[in-house]
Amino acid sequence: MKIVKCLAISCAVILLAAIAFYKMKTPVLLPSGFYKLESKSEKNGDDTSSCQGSILVKQITKSKLAITFSINKGADSNNSRSFIDTLDYKDDIAVYKKSDSDRSCRITMRFSSKGIHVIEQTSGTSFGCGFGHGVVADGFFKKVPSKVPVLKDLDVFNGL
Repeated sequence: MKIVKCLAISCAVILLAAIAFYKMKTPVLLPSGFYKLESKSEKNGDDTSSCQGSILVKQITKSKLAITFSINKGADSNNSRSFIDTLDYKDDIAVYKKSDSDRSCRITMRFSSKGIHVIEQTSGTSFGCGFGHGVVADGFFKKVPSKVPVLKDLDVFNGL
C-alpha cells in the first residue's frame, strides 16, 4: 500500500512539474518597429562617406511581415536601393528573394531584441540583388524606440 501511495505522489509531482514547464514561455520577440543601419564612416582623400540605411517593419500576422527596406552607399556615388515587400517570418527570421535582376539574391534578416542582422548573398559582385554599384545589404540595423510604424516609401536622401 505504501508503494502505491508513494508512486501516486511521485506521478502527481512529475505531472505538476511537466505542466509548470509547459506553461513557461520564452519572451515573444515583437519585430514591428524602425531600424537604422549602424555603419562606419570611410575616408577617401578629402571626402568622408557613410553608408546609410533603414528598415520599417510591421508585423501583419504571426508569420508575415510588411517591410520597407532602404540602403544608400553614401558619398560620392550615393548609389542606393530600396524595396517594399511582404515576407514570411519564422523563428525570428525573414528572407527577401524577389529581385527581378538577380535570381541568386537572398537577403536574410535575423531579428533580435536589439535589432536586425542583415546578410546579403548573391552571385553578383557589382550590382548584386539589383542594388546600385557597390551597394551591399549587410550590417546591423539597430532598433530605434518607436511606435508601430506606418509603412511608407523611404527616401534615402532625406534624413536617414
